[in-house]
Amino acid sequence: MFARDAYNVLQSQLEGAVAGVTPVPSVFNGWPTEQALLNQVAKSSNTFISLYDPGFSRDDSRFLLFTANEVTTQAGITSTVSRPLLVDTVTVTLGGTVVTNDAVSVVLGKGQETETATASAGATDTPITMATKLASAVNASLASWVSASVSGAMVTLTNITSSVLRVASNVGNVGSRYTEVGRLVRDVQIDVWAGSDVQRVVVARLVEQQLTYLDANFGAQGLSGTDGTWVRVRRMSDRFIDDDVNRGLYRWCFRATLEYGQTAEESLWAVLSFLPSVTGSVAVA
Repeated sequence: MFARDAYNVLQSQLEGAVAGVTPVPSVFNGWPTEQALLNQVAKSSNTFISLYDPGFSRDDSRFLLFTANEVTTQAGITSTVSRPLLVDTVTVTLGGTVVTNDAVSVVLGKGQETETATASAGATDTPITMATKLASAVNASLASWVSASVSGAMVTLTNITSSVLRVASNVGNVGSRYTEVGRLVRDVQIDVWAGSDVQRVVVARLVEQQLTYLDANFGAQGLSGTDGTWVRVRRMSDRFIDDDVNRGLYRWCFRATLEYGQTAEESLWAVLSFLPSVTGSVAVA
């Protein structure tokens, strides 16, 4: 997770906390310009909540590397094999709605040997086009065991050996594994800017309540980043500032820390080459 991701998590939490205020306060990352404060707050009675990063972080790593999260894409394509043992012919019927990077396989087993043919999907593929791809892959990779023909979304496998073959067809898609390689702590300054003391108090109380809740409920729903790892928010202090009252600006300043993990991403690929166990027997004429 990057620092900006952690700030975005906090921003989303604060936006939800003040969503019922009229007018709804604007929550943003960065420091507001003087012109914006004068025009949008002092003159228009709007409320700003700014999240300011002083620009420093410190290392807080205290454990070994571990897998923080795995995110996989559910395959949209389906594959059905007419039977798990191939004596003469077996059909593989594709269906579902094909998703980009979907993949489908034909896996054959003979004794201790296993061979696999796979086809992967692009953005415009359908079960019918995937069946054509899969049949071509089978005829290219498994030509010494079977021959494949295609009709619509169905692939027919014909055994050209003298053995009974085990057959399976698996589907999958890609994903990502996130490994946490360290943890960082960043300070964050949260300022409520209002055009009146009454409005400042209304909004600041909601911000204070949300920060207290997040501090007390580490792991609360909604505190995960785009990589699935968690952000810990700890409230440190606050103070209200009336220096700018003569210009119609009222400010309440909170200080907190964000603790978040640094993650390294690696690609995951679906395992398509496994053969499920087959029990029972088959009669060969």
